[in-house]
Amino acid sequence: MIYAFNEERKREDLWAELEELAKKIDEPWMLMGDFNEIMNGDERIGKRAHCCPSQRFRDCMENCNMKLRKLKALLKHINQAGFSEIQQTETITRVALAELQSKLNQDPQNVEIMHQVQEVRVKFAEVSKALASFMSQKAKEILMAEYTGKEVEDAIFAIDKNKAPGPDGYGSAFFQDNWKLVGNDTVEVVLSFLNSGKILKEINTTTITLIPKTKCPRV
Repeated sequence: MIYAFNEERKREDLWAELEELAKKIDEPWMLMGDFNEIMNGDERIGKRAHCCPSQRFRDCMENCNMKLRKLKALLKHINQAGFSEIQQTETITRVALAELQSKLNQDPQNVEIMHQVQEVRVKFAEVSKALASFMSQKAKEILMAEYTGKEVEDAIFAIDKNKAPGPDGYGSAFFQDNWKLVGNDTVEVVLSFLNSGKILKEINTTTITLIPKTKCPRV
């Protein structure tokens, strides 16, 4: 599970660590989480923080063999693994769409690729809609299962100790270093919110810092 730093320099260290890790792995593996970076400009939501996507991030994904074409040889055996025909079609369509989008990013003026992308997008939307209606009961049970104390603990210890604290002044470092003392109460509060959807108003607070751009700001 990836939770990348906000600082670009620290993300560079993460890409290097992933590349070293990839050299030691000769089995299928997967990276998930928040990379705090994009590979293509169309992935950005909201205002642009910088002009172009990270080439270093792209290089890292390639060096880690995270290339979609690596999946092609395995897709032929999908049915043998117990997948239904509709699941196989959805997976193949997803890969095809991602590869076409990658080609279009490299050659944005290619009309033929544009048409192919549009056709595959329509097909992918149709297949995805059909797949949703065939979700297994087991998958539904997993998605509807209540959160556990172990998940809460893992999430808290995954937070960088240097993250800014909330209005109460207690950051992640406090909870991690004093977990034996505050762990049970913390888990109880978090689980109460996650499983009920209700949270105390006193907890749901944050701090907003306003930086004036004039010498005498007025409301």
